Amino acid sequence: RYLVTVCNHKFLVGQPSYKSSGLVGRGTCGYIALDWDTQEITFLKDTWAPLYPGLRSEGQILAELANEVVTEHIPSLICEDVMDQETVTSEYSPVTGSKSVWGKESETSTGHNQGQGLCHVQRRRMAVKEVCLSSASFENLRQLVEILGHCVTGKSILSESHQ
Repeated sequence: RYLVTVCNHKFLVGQPSYKSSGLVGRGTCGYIALDWDTQEITFLKDTWAPLYPGLRSEGQILAELANEVVTEHIPSLICEDVMDQETVTSEYSPVTGSKSVWGKESETSTGHNQGQGLCHVQRRRMAVKEVCLSSASFENLRQLVEILGHCVTGKSILSESHQ
């Protein structure tokens, strides 16, 4: 068990209930967490998210949606924390930064530059009140379809309110 702090909230977590696999991706882990102060069960998401000027984070979007009409169809944000960790691999992309590695040109024997097209990412942690389940956790197809229906309903209401 680990005690994780996100925006001055302390959460007790164990093994991730979700962990992305593969070498390429955002390294997302999801934890069923205990909010230490309120003693409520919550969900904690730890991920590497794109970092570009003007790009809103998932937590910022949830906070904005909390002021909308449709709060029952979206997760309730507790907090989001931007960690002081960023990748540097995108600095070796001809699109986003210098193309040198240790003072040498980074072109490989195939003529491609290292890091080309790589996304600049930053580590973020976000806690929400509702506990997220993996698709294997649903008891039956009806339960899964009902939850997907809530997603479609929420999206539809939000779209209508922004027209």
